[in-house]
Amino acid sequence: MTEFVNISKKYGDKVVFDNFSLSVPEEKISVIMGESGKGKTTLLSIAAGIVNPDRGKFVHSGNISYMFQEPRLFSWFTVSRNIEAVLPSDKKHLSRKYLSFIGMEEDSGKYPRELSGGMKQRVSFARFLAYTEATDANLLLLDEPFSSIDENMTAAMIEILKNSAKNKTVLYVTHNSNEAELVGDNIIEL
Repeated sequence: MTEFVNISKKYGDKVVFDNFSLSVPEEKISVIMGESGKGKTTLLSIAAGIVNPDRGKFVHSGNISYMFQEPRLFSWFTVSRNIEAVLPSDKKHLSRKYLSFIGMEEDSGKYPRELSGGMKQRVSFARFLAYTEATDANLLLLDEPFSSIDENMTAAMIEILKNSAKNKTVLYVTHNSNEAELVGDNIIEL
């Protein structure tokens, strides 16, 4: 069971959620859409345990993998080291596997400053997938994961995600309705 139960959250005077509940379909990709400021990222942050609700709770059993909206790469690490940094020592080999998935194996020795915005986001995606496999995460949270990536590459990344997310529950935030249609089993409007 994966659900938000009577969640309330406000920042200062701004109420983001007031007694909000949502049951998330298991082993499906649920796309969360809504205008800016509606709480999409807050919802993922509550699910990940990064933000505490003022009231209510998030219920989920198992490991969680989170891909943030921005790449959050370590500038002093190479591409492969950025992926390895989140993996247990016996799972470091997953870096090569997922760099291959995203077509960046030849860039493994580069530093983030040598990459375009889209390439950084692809590395972040590879790190997310490697962490998902290494920890056997069963809840995947993605916050606008492909916003810096061109349309053709986004379609390829979505296929990789769909294959990697089999038997997993996914909450996927996007503003792009075409992307939502491509990736989602269902769409949740906030």
